This record gives sequence, C-alpha cells and structure tokens, in this order.
Amino acid sequence: MRHAKRVKRYSERPFSVGWWLCIVILFFTYSISLFGQVQDSFESAEVAWHRVDSDGQVITTAHRHDQQIVHHGRQSEYLELIAGQSTHIHYAYNTPQVRLIDELNPYVWVRANRNHVQIIGTVVLPRTLDPQTKKPLQVQVYGDAYTMAGSWQKLTIPKIYSQLKSKVPSLRSQHGPDVSAGQAYITNVMLNVYSAPGKLQLWIDEFEMQNPSVTGNDVAPANYQQNRSPDLVGSSENANQISIQESVLLVNGFPYMPKVVEHNGEPLEFLQSLGFNTIALKQFPTTQQLETARRLGLKLIAPPNLSTELTATTNLSPILCWNLGDHIQSTDLSSIKNQTSHLNQKPSQYQRPTIGTIQSGFQDISRYTEICQLTWQPFFSGLSIEHSTQQLLQAIGELRRGRNIWVKVPSQIPEVVLHQQHALVSSQTERLTQKRLSTIISYDQLSMAVNRALATGARGIQIQSLSRLDQTDEDTLQRRRILERINNELDTIGPWIAGGTTTGQVKVNRSDITVYMTQTTRARLLWIFSNDDYQQIVSSPTKYREIEFKVSGVPVTYRPYQINYSGIKRLRGSREASNMVSLTKESNVTRIVLTADPLVRDFIQRQIYQHRTRTLQLTYDLLQQELVRLEPLTQIHPLKAKTKQSIMLPYTQAQSSLQKARKHVSTNEWDVAYQLLSQTEDLLRQTRRTAWNQTQGTQTQPTGNPLTLGVTSLPEYFVTERQLRSSNWSANQLKAGGMENLKQVQAAGWQHHRHPHHVVQSLVELTPHFPREGTSSLRLQAWTTQNSITPSFLEAPVWITSGKIPVQRGEVLHIRGWVNITEPLQHHGDGLVVYDSIGGIGMADRFHHTTGWQPFSLIRVAPANGSVQLTFALMGLGEVSIDNVTIQKQIPHLTNTSPIPLTPASNSFPTTIPGSP
Repeated sequence: MRHAKRVKRYSERPFSVGWWLCIVILFFTYSISLFGQVQDSFESAEVAWHRVDSDGQVITTAHRHDQQIVHHGRQSEYLELIAGQSTHIHYAYNTPQVRLIDELNPYVWVRANRNHVQIIGTVVLPRTLDPQTKKPLQVQVYGDAYTMAGSWQKLTIPKIYSQLKSKVPSLRSQHGPDVSAGQAYITNVMLNVYSAPGKLQLWIDEFEMQNPSVTGNDVAPANYQQNRSPDLVGSSENANQISIQESVLLVNGFPYMPKVVEHNGEPLEFLQSLGFNTIALKQFPTTQQLETARRLGLKLIAPPNLSTELTATTNLSPILCWNLGDHIQSTDLSSIKNQTSHLNQKPSQYQRPTIGTIQSGFQDISRYTEICQLTWQPFFSGLSIEHSTQQLLQAIGELRRGRNIWVKVPSQIPEVVLHQQHALVSSQTERLTQKRLSTIISYDQLSMAVNRALATGARGIQIQSLSRLDQTDEDTLQRRRILERINNELDTIGPWIAGGTTTGQVKVNRSDITVYMTQTTRARLLWIFSNDDYQQIVSSPTKYREIEFKVSGVPVTYRPYQINYSGIKRLRGSREASNMVSLTKESNVTRIVLTADPLVRDFIQRQIYQHRTRTLQLTYDLLQQELVRLEPLTQIHPLKAKTKQSIMLPYTQAQSSLQKARKHVSTNEWDVAYQLLSQTEDLLRQTRRTAWNQTQGTQTQPTGNPLTLGVTSLPEYFVTERQLRSSNWSANQLKAGGMENLKQVQAAGWQHHRHPHHVVQSLVELTPHFPREGTSSLRLQAWTTQNSITPSFLEAPVWITSGKIPVQRGEVLHIRGWVNITEPLQHHGDGLVVYDSIGGIGMADRFHHTTGWQPFSLIRVAPANGSVQLTFALMGLGEVSIDNVTIQKQIPHLTNTSPIPLTPASNSFPTTIPGSP
C-alpha cells in the first residue's frame, strides 16, 4: 500500500531541474547541427571587399588593413575615397551560396565619418531568367543604414527571405509573371558607401551570417540551364509564345517593347547591332532569315504568305505578328476580314497577332487587327507639334479599347519634300556648288517624335526607312548614330512602354511645357516636352532654364529622379511642397521617374550602365558630324554683321565645348563628358534656330518654300530666294480666284466636296460680308447639331478644289491667296488646310485663327507635265473666308526690271505677260 502511494506520488511529480537541463542541452546541440556560422574578422593579408559598380566619379585614395581602429580581433579593413555626385558606390564581399531563410541575419560592423552607409544582400533567383543577361535574375535586398557617424554600428539585413517575398509582385511587373522566389540563395553582401559628395573614411570589421546545414534538396538549375534533347528543340521552340493581354504584348510571358525598323536588304545582325529587336519584312521570310532571327533572338514582322511550302520542321518562332497591310483604309475592311478569317483557320503553330497600319476607318479596322499601327509624320508642316500630338491622341481614341498600339515615324525627309528642294535649286541659274542637300531628320526632332508617341500610349515604335542603313555615305552614317542612340535611351524606360498604363496629360498650369505620365505598380514616369514654336522644323535651345511644377496624386514616399544617357540623378530639394518637381531642363525631352522602390532605381541604373560608354561615343560622333553639316550656315550671304555674329558665336563655342569633351569621352569620365556634350548640343540648337529665324522675315508661313523646311538647306534658300525675288512672273493662271461671281467660279472648275459619312454639317457660299478685295469672298462653314456625337477631324468633312492649271515639268509656280478666320476653329483638327497637288497635304499651310485677312504663299516646282490643283479643306468647327487666290509661273532667263516680293502684301501682282484672271 505504501509502495503504491509512493509510485503515484512520483508519477505526479513534475520534471526535475536535471531533466530540463538535459532537454536544453539536447536542443542546443541539435540547433548547432542545423546552423553553422560564416564568420570573417578580416585578419588575412588580402582585403576582402572590392568595388563592383558606381554611377558617378569616385577616386579610391586608400584601401588597406588598419590595426589602430578595430572592433574585433587585431585589424579591420579600411577604405578611403573621394566621391562625386552619385546615388551609389557598391563594395561587395563574396559569401558562400547559402539558401535563403529569415534566420540568416547577415551583419557587419562599420565605422565611418559620415552617415547613410547601407548594407545590401545580393540574392539569386535560380528559377527566374533575366531577359537582359540570360542568366538567373539577381535581386538586391536592403538592410540597415548607418546612423552613428564616428562610432561602430552593427548593420544587419533582418528577415531577408520575407523581404524577398514581398518584392515578388514588383519583380513580376518588371520581368513577367514567372518570377519565383523558390530556392533563392545569397551570393554576396554589399555596402553602398555613398552618402554625399566628398571624402569618406570607412572601417569594416566582423562579418557574420548563419549557415543552415540542413538545406533540403540542392538548388536545381532553371529550365534554360538544363540540357535538352535536340529532338525536342523543334517542337518546343516552334510553339506559339506570343499573346496580348489587356493591350500588353507578351513574348514568352514577358511584356515586350518592339523597337522596329523596316528591312531594306541589310543583314539582320547589322540591324540588331543598332539596337532594334524587331525587323519588319516586306515579304514572307526565307528559311535562312528565320534561322538567323532565331539564333539572334530577333523578332520578325511579315505578310502572312502561308501558301508558301513549309516543312514540318520549319521554325516560325521568330515571327512576332502577321502584317495585314501598310496603308489600310476603310474601303479595305472586307479584305481585312477575309484575311483574319483565313489566318484563324490555320494550325496553332501559325497563329500570331495581326498588325495593320491604319489610315482611315480606325474603329472598324481595329476590330480585326490586334496590333494597330498609326503613321505619324509631325515634321515639315505648318501644324504645330502640340496640335499634331493632339491629332495622334484623337486617332488612338478612335481605335477599339484594349488594342496594342504602335506608331510609325520617319527617319528621313519625305521624298516629296526632297524632290521639291532639289527641283527648286536646279530651276535657278545661280547655285551653290558641291553642296548636297541633307536627307535625314535630326536627333532632336526624331527623339521628340518617338517620345511623344510613346507618351500618348504607344507600346511600340517602327522606324520608317527609305534606304539601306548599311550604306557608307555621311547621311546614312549619321542616321545610324541617331537611331542607335534613341534605341539605347528607350531601353531605360522599357518597362513603362511595354507594360505601363498611360494616364494622359498632367495639368501643370504652364504654357511652356507639356507633361505626360505613364505608371506601373510602383513607379511613375513623367515625360516633359517643350512647347516652343516651329519645333516640327527646328528645335529651340533649352539654355538650361529652371522649371517647376506640381504633380497631383503622387504618394508622399515617392522621390523624383531625372534620367539621361549618363546616369540617374535624384532631384534633391524638389519635394518641399509634397508633390512639387523642380529641375534644370537640359534638352527638349526630359524624363523623370517618381518611385520609392530601390528595384526601380537599380533597373534604370543597370540599363544606363549597359549603354553609357557607347552612347557617349555615339553622341560625340553625332555632334562632330553635325558641326560639319552646319558649317555652311556660318557663311550665308548676305546677312547683317550682327546676325552673322549671332550664328557664328554659338557655333564656335560648340566647337570648343566638343573639343573639351573628346578627352573625357575617351577616358570614360562620364559626368564631365555628359555635361560638355549637352552644352554642345544646346549651342548647336541655338545656331540652327538663329539661322532659321532669318527666313521668317521673307515668309508668311514656314512651309511656303520647301528650302525652309530644314536647316541644312538654308544656304540654298537664301541664294534661291534672292533670284525668285528678282524674277519676272506670268499673269495669274487661276481663273475666278477673286471669288466675285458664282457662275464664273463654277465655270472655272471650282468644286465643293462633302464627306459622305461625316456627322459635321457644312455650307459653302460666296458672301459680300467683309471681302479682302472686290465685292465678295468664299466662305466655308462647319457645325454640328446639339445631339450629334463628338466629331472626328482625322478626315475633312468639307473641302473646296480649284480648277486645274496645266504645267510643264520644271516650271516654278507661286501660289498665293488670303484667308480670314475671325474666331478660332474648334477641336484639334488641322484647321483650314491649304495645299496643292504637287506638295500634297504633307506640305500644306494650316490656319486655326487669323487677325483679319492673312496671306499664304507656296513655291512649287512642277515634277512632270500635267496640271496643278489647289485644295482648301476645313478640318474644324467654325467659319473661314478665302479670297484673291492666284497662281503665277516664273519666267526664266529674262532680266527683271520690276521685281516682285514673295509675300502677297500688295493687292495686285505685277506681270510681264498679259492675261486674264
């Protein structure tokens, strides 16, 4: 009985202290078996930390061991450097490749003379391929920042795996939906030692990190690292990996930004070296082209000539999309429907999105083209760049929602403009010898057009190319430099273009700039454009002016960064008013990124680093050639001495600035080189603008003379204009241009046209109200009813054509007249468009509002025997009046005794041959 009680009493007694001590010892022993330690007190003879990258100038003045100032052991590692303006200077310590868990807790002790040194862990995601490097994606995870200047402080990366997992959504927005944190491991620990420009002294001591001994399975290589059977390559690579989701074009699951160029027979490798990732072919690709594109990783656009014999092993994986046509109009709707129906019946390996370049019928055609391309030619026109951008936005708005939109822009002066320039120079007896007119569009203009198109919502850019890019003439070499530089700059903002959302124009309450915004999940991109006059012909100097504006709805944690081809610069002191952005404008296109995510900054920085050296060299070569191209502007005669000096001064300053930049470009001193190159660019802008402004005293509109539609043709303009002024001219060849009698007007061949399907109402009549001369003028009116939908002015609702005037090849014509628009025309159409059948609408004069009667003047050269006809198209709501329209012909090889001005300032036109109006 006593024994039973004793047993029961022992059974109810809790564990003794000895038992608990045994359990603790066993648990501690097991923990030690699970976790080892990676330790380094930097006691070896060699330094352990090494610089891996920086985005500014840095000079290392000392890097050694220090036995005087230590935290643990006999010595620490000492670093002394002098830094320029930067955002980061990274020094790395290579660690064992340890699987990521929260308990790693890597830390290091540091002491510095300045705050803000920060510890960063570099983590590798073995299951995720970086599309740029074709290697496993590397991610930076941030830890503590140094805050105890002059004292030792422990910097740790806490909960490193949890931090990585929180970044996965942001990473997927940048790199695609397949980003995975599985099997991630750490590869090194870095210190961002940059805090501010100046001298930094840094001591590093006692690094430690837990090393789990039980890690499960080894890290498996990603699929692209594994060996595949050659038998499987054909079937897997020929699979269709191209799709469009919510207007985003996906290639192998990643958002894709197409940088397209038209193919004119150049090797595909050559076009890829200029930065293009997609080639637009005119015919179905050959087997060799398909194989070359697959090997290079290029994408192809081609017409769907699927009747071509294809073997079962033909690899169509390089085909990005099928091109249904480059000039699709509303009348082509039935043909487009049939093509898409035919393609939809093809086997899956032939299925691709369809693309079409739409000219009219935007809403209907876009039902059958998943990628809609718009041709945009904002240059060499009387329409301002701002109005032209609004027209592009209107065209985009008429496409079906959810369509992937590309914009095609020219890289060369249109053929009709070049022909008119050459024909006008050749028509005169006095010419400049050994001078070839330029055929290319300048970097400033092309960059402005590309960036404006992307800011309005385009997800791809196609460069229109009329000739081969592998030719060796100076114009082609310069065009190559321009295109490669633009492509390099586009890579920096690729994620916004490929997968971002355009929010439209930002209201900034400023008339000198226009701001657009594109946003992703964790960052916003601002595009800032100058609104100077006549940018469609010549850019204006920025003169490094300060600008400031507010951006509404930006999170208070976001910070602004200005990006250019040299680096990313934090706009310090620009957030006093929470959402205020202030900067110094360095070019006519400025890009600002607003973000609080270091991954965004790191991505931009990587892209800049990848291209920086090459882009600096390209810019130097481009400016060197531009000095040669602009040198004739300094020799224009006759110009006033003061005017000539205003052209010569910035030109010589540009020469000096570029000469200084040469050394810094060759030694990769990026910041200094960038400043000098930017200064040179702006001085050349000033040279161009000053020279071009001299033409405005003799022209009513910049499009009047084809030689004023560029800058390098200005020397020819002044020589030709002097001869035109001193020429004799025929009588007026256009009948009934005085608009005095309706029967005479109709008998002379003037006709009134209306768009058959346009919602706008119109009226055309002769009116006695306020004529320019005589008793009446021609009035055009356009209006809408109260309940009608908002009209589109991408096509004219009403237009007037004159009678046809016979011409002979080479005849020089002077077309003049007067227009009056008392109230500004409504909507973002072209306004009143005045053009002739020789120059076409691309060389038209455009008017939206006039102060009383305003003249227009067009100089044209007949390209062939035939006729010329005038058109007055009203592309806006309102009322316009037209009067005193004339066409005269230059009489060659006669001595002039009565010169006539090229501006229609006088009421009558002097003639040397009698004729009837």
